[in-house]
Amino acid sequence: MRIQKFVIGLSLLLPIVALAKGNGVGFTMEGTLSNFRASGETCHFTFAGTFHITRWYGVRNSTVEIDCKQGFPATVTQCNFFVATHPTLNAAAVRNDPKALSGILKVAAERRRVIKFELVAVKIAFGDSGSITNLECAVARATDWDLH
Repeated sequence: MRIQKFVIGLSLLLPIVALAKGNGVGFTMEGTLSNFRASGETCHFTFAGTFHITRWYGVRNSTVEIDCKQGFPATVTQCNFFVATHPTLNAAAVRNDPKALSGILKVAAERRRVIKFELVAVKIAFGDSGSITNLECAVARATDWDLH
């Protein structure tokens, strides 16, 4: 009976999910972290990898990829609704602990693991030649290699 209620409830959301993309801009980044430190619920680190800016037009999109292999300073906080995802398995988990993100980032920095982020409330500064010089944002989703 519980499964039936869950399936019915999920099916009621499908029309909303299908229309949810709409128009907007999405920000993601994928790479490695160094110089990690946490200050309360705020995390500071140097990010090296790629930064993606995606512009949505209904269900179509276009993406700009910025090469950030030289690294730039980033300051992030965890969103109220934060999801940890596994990089190779089709698995994810909502993390209610306000320090879940800092734990994931600390391990990723120590082990030099590639991590992917989905960002919201992005404040970004660009320097010469379009390079990123600073980033402040909240993280809605991040890779957790140790997800269980």
